[in-house]
Amino acid sequence: MLRGGALKRSSCGGLDKLIILRGGELKRYVDPNFTKIEMIDRTSSAGSLINNIKIPAALLFGQSLGAAFAKLDAKDGSLPPKSIELAYRILTFLALFSELVALFSATILNWRILAGGFDTTARSAPALLMKYFDYEYLSMIVSFLGGMISLVLANALRTLVHFGAEHKISLFLVGINLFLGAYFVHLFDCTVISFDNGLVGLLPHLAMRTMDVLVPMFTRLSFWLYVIISGATIYTVRELMLYHAAVEKQHAAKKR
Repeated sequence: MLRGGALKRSSCGGLDKLIILRGGELKRYVDPNFTKIEMIDRTSSAGSLINNIKIPAALLFGQSLGAAFAKLDAKDGSLPPKSIELAYRILTFLALFSELVALFSATILNWRILAGGFDTTARSAPALLMKYFDYEYLSMIVSFLGGMISLVLANALRTLVHFGAEHKISLFLVGINLFLGAYFVHLFDCTVISFDNGLVGLLPHLAMRTMDVLVPMFTRLSFWLYVIISGATIYTVRELMLYHAAVEKQHAAKKR
């Protein structure tokens, strides 16, 4: 819950007009002479905030989907070690799933805001979302950041493989990717939302809230119906693929 409106200066040099949530308390970094944050209806600005993450998340989702199934090879056509390719696939699929979670969380947030039934006045859009929908809001922004960082790291690996580890341009471009990832984390920590100790403090809070949401899921009939239907579908498709492969091998053996 949000409890305050304490005025403090930002420690992230120059970023002194943005809102940061630390330890669940609202602290607005504004001019020291500013003594009051107006409580007004924030539904419109909350919707704009959600869309400002939802649209880039959709673009990153598309890029991650393409990168996840793209061929990973060097300029001369040679393939990288299996460990490098495995790391690349893990990062791209992690980016894909993270952006999908961000998109779904943003959609849920929009639905819940439009449904109403709560006090829409707050000191800011983040304050409104944190007060009533903290899990969805934190899931959205953390997943968005996680997907972006995963994609940056995957791009660093792809650059290293494409140009070769022995070329200076490759190391230079990889360094830019790594610096960009660190910059994203720093900017996120300073401007979007932060808890005490930054992400180190935020992630345990989000993990506990996730457990609060996941545990009841196992008591729902809809969840077990989904598990049974999806499991049966995957098993059936797998068996058909194995059967088809066996038939193809038999035909190939007969032709010989």
